[in-house]
Amino acid sequence: MYDILLFLTKSLVLKITELTRLEKDNDEAYYAVLSTLATMGAGEFSDEDYKNQIKISLQAYHKIIKDIHYAQIERYGNISLTDVSFSTEEGKAILVSGSDLNKLEKILDATKDTGINVYTHGIEMLMAHSFDKFKS
Repeated sequence: MYDILLFLTKSLVLKITELTRLEKDNDEAYYAVLSTLATMGAGEFSDEDYKNQIKISLQAYHKIIKDIHYAQIERYGNISLTDVSFSTEEGKAILVSGSDLNKLEKILDATKDTGINVYTHGIEMLMAHSFDKFKS
């Protein structure tokens, strides 16, 4: 259970960072991380303590995922079904992977009109194609 809680805490920290890049915050997730760290550092940790802290972390994770989703729609536009080309073009290119749409946006802005092709990799980046902003 310790490993599960540690994994959840790391995941929450990553999502807090992602939400911060979208210029939003989520105090519940922040306090769930602090609560977990405080509880884990308290020494004796019962199974019930683990279960309770896992429940708190999962609730915070669920909420922050929703917050990220709505912040992305606010920033990048609506989501719609989109055909994605899997073709490539000859020339210089950058491959973007991960889940940070803010970084993808910055790379697209930096490479605009340079002739450098930008390709995406991974499910989160594949989903970026469905936002209005990234369709252009």
